Amino acid sequence: MKIGKTTEAFTSENVAQQKAKAKVSSDAGKTAPNGESVKLSSLSSTLKSVEADIKEPSFDAAKVEQVKAAIRDGKFEVDSSAVADKLIAGSSDMLARKSS
Repeated sequence: MKIGKTTEAFTSENVAQQKAKAKVSSDAGKTAPNGESVKLSSLSSTLKSVEADIKEPSFDAAKVEQVKAAIRDGKFEVDSSAVADKLIAGSSDMLARKSS
């Protein structure tokens, strides 16, 4: 299965063109010296916010460090009853979805 143009050679000229296109993309929305401007769709702002979300961790790093330290020091205790309850609940949910 072929994807895209496979006959196009990777020359320094092609690489330079790709870099120029990337530069144009990064300058999007700015007014050009000749007065022309570019407007981006709402999808671009959505992608920008998703990118920002990806860059910022979605977890509590301090909490992770506390758990790591507790494990390392042998002080981390597992509540086997809570684990069992959640395992049973998860299995029940999975079986309910499977039978639907």
